Amino acid sequence: MEKRMDASNISINELARKFVDYINLTPDEKLKESYINHVYESEDDDKCIGKFRLLHLFDSTKNNEYLTFTACFFKDETGTQKLTIHNIEKEKLILECTFNDANKSWSAEQNIPDLYLSSITAMATKLKNILV
Repeated sequence: MEKRMDASNISINELARKFVDYINLTPDEKLKESYINHVYESEDDDKCIGKFRLLHLFDSTKNNEYLTFTACFFKDETGTQKLTIHNIEKEKLILECTFNDANKSWSAEQNIPDLYLSSITAMATKLKNILV
């Protein structure tokens, strides 16, 4: 992957890009090794993938050796498929995605420069494959 990076002063948008890049660039076998919990059901029946440890990102202000993310697939109150990515250390939602059933692609709810529809769709597909 890339050199270790201190993410203590990184923007949420940059953190989202780093997560998407990590998922898309990591081979499937290694990706399955990077999450530490089994799939679990949240209180809201969300399909959540366990915590992903990104060893190349750390936060020196919190003495973390790596950053940890969770990914949850769920349907909102209207039945729309959603995917959320949270960063544990920063206690922030870094990415919220919506599935477009018409063109079978995922898009980010927030505007993140240089984060393309194809990258988000590839990331969501790889994460979804872990559920199988």
